[in-house]
Amino acid sequence: MSRQSGVVLVVSLLMLALLSVLTITALHTDTAQLRVIANQQDDLSLEALTQAELNRFAGQADRFQERTCDPAPFTPAPDYTVDLDEPRCLQAHTEPASSDLSATAPEQALWELRIKGRDNRSGNEITLHQGLLLSGQPRGQCPLATTGLPC
Repeated sequence: MSRQSGVVLVVSLLMLALLSVLTITALHTDTAQLRVIANQQDDLSLEALTQAELNRFAGQADRFQERTCDPAPFTPAPDYTVDLDEPRCLQAHTEPASSDLSATAPEQALWELRIKGRDNRSGNEITLHQGLLLSGQPRGQCPLATTGLPC
């Protein structure tokens, strides 16, 4: 009988060790999955914040008259930095209902906006590009001669 008691003890210890390993593995897997989900949430928050700032800037058509070569980065929320590059005018043409002969005819201009967002806490970065078609722009507002050239 003492032999059977010893075997039961060994088998019980092996089962306990196996259960411990399985529990630790499950906890580690859950922790890794939580980190992945947290990173995805950080990425989505950064993208949403950066897109919101890009849309806010695009809604201010008068900003396209201010030609700045080095727009300063700004902080829309704690731990986030957003840096907007100078808007680039890609093309411009006279509005369809206007006469090309008129020196004051309004133009339609296609602008490229590029913005870089950074989550300073996690180090994640995102760069967004967006095209913006502006109608009724004063003629000559789009500086095609300097498009793509450094200031």
